[in-house]
Amino acid sequence: MHAIIETTEQLNRLKSCCNELSCFIQIIPGNDSFHPKLTNISCVYYRCLDSKGFIIPINHSETFNLPWDDVLEFIKQHTVIHVIDKKFHNYFLSESLPITDIQFKVLNKINKTINTSEYDTPAHTHFYREHYFRNNINNIIPIAKHLEKYDKVFEVIKPYLNNKISSWFDNNFSNIFRNIEQVGLKITPSKFNNHFEPNFDDYSINKNKIHTSYNLYNLTTRPSNTFNNINFAALPKDSGARAAFIPSNDFFIEYDFTAYHPSLIANWINMDLGSDPYEKISQILNVSTEEAKEITFKNIYGGVRDEHKNKSFFKEVDGIIKKMWLIYKQENQIKLANNRVLHKHSDLTSTKIFNYYIQSLETRSNVELISKVLKYLENKMSSIVLYTYDSILIDFNKNDGIQTVTEIKTLLESTGYITKMKKGTNYDF
Repeated sequence: MHAIIETTEQLNRLKSCCNELSCFIQIIPGNDSFHPKLTNISCVYYRCLDSKGFIIPINHSETFNLPWDDVLEFIKQHTVIHVIDKKFHNYFLSESLPITDIQFKVLNKINKTINTSEYDTPAHTHFYREHYFRNNINNIIPIAKHLEKYDKVFEVIKPYLNNKISSWFDNNFSNIFRNIEQVGLKITPSKFNNHFEPNFDDYSINKNKIHTSYNLYNLTTRPSNTFNNINFAALPKDSGARAAFIPSNDFFIEYDFTAYHPSLIANWINMDLGSDPYEKISQILNVSTEEAKEITFKNIYGGVRDEHKNKSFFKEVDGIIKKMWLIYKQENQIKLANNRVLHKHSDLTSTKIFNYYIQSLETRSNVELISKVLKYLENKMSSIVLYTYDSILIDFNKNDGIQTVTEIKTLLESTGYITKMKKGTNYDF
């Protein structure tokens, strides 16, 4: 059977010959560099696990093209659909489909992920160098070259297809960050251009709205958020750059967790630090609150100092660090808070393992809390538009009522963590 499926008749034949329960697909967008919200589908690479690869064109200049709805119905016949980057694919596929993300399986096995751009053909390299600005660049790259590229990619990912990973990564984790980033952040162009230099505006900006993109494939499982040369997780606070981001609705509300990591650790060890953890730690150490904050920071992230190892809270932290290091040395791996396995790595130390665990604990807690808020906002006009580790930013519509503001705070504090609120007409507050 020909590898390029251009007609309904060929698609029906493919259905009959590739009737395995599971398959691998790769949606190839118009341009790999554009945010998935701002591009469309060029073609789809499809492969049953024991067949050759096929390309199904949706919008390609070289071929007849098939309706996406027909192709989608064909994909739906499988009970397991393997993809590279589920968050990306969910821009085009329903979240209800049985999609599993190979990248998490690879990361769980070898502490790194697969970069598909490493398998670009010379044709891909040439076209992207000369026509990087075209939203439809993949529509003019020879379709046989897409097939050649993803045939190579499949051989790399094939050994990992049957590996197991917690369903948490495929469901809650991927879905909530796609839901956040697709909304976008409105910008004031003049202020934005004074502070930021995207690689190419059209990659992420449309109608004065910029889209973020969370990278979920990190060792710690904590998402990073750098896209189009802008690090949204570390926007400068004192330069006025944040004033470039404005609400699409009426105003921004930011909920910021107070003393988040000490609170997470205290909850983990069943210790009550009260509503102000640094105040409690200052009493334990007999120092000021500011000194307690500095000491806590150094002991959590740099290892517990000798002079604090017999002090409450820090004694328990030191015990956890030693226990985790012992498990890691014995088993050559350690399981993080969301059940991802961190394998032996030359750069790992006892302190790093503890920090990675806390970051995974933070991420697991945040995903659970944000899921509640997203569900609460489903029928409202307000939206979560940015997540930065210990805070979430709401683009608030006043028609939702003041009770929405207080209810979100209640949801975020439902597991005992305390939040502070800021309100403003831009992100600079």
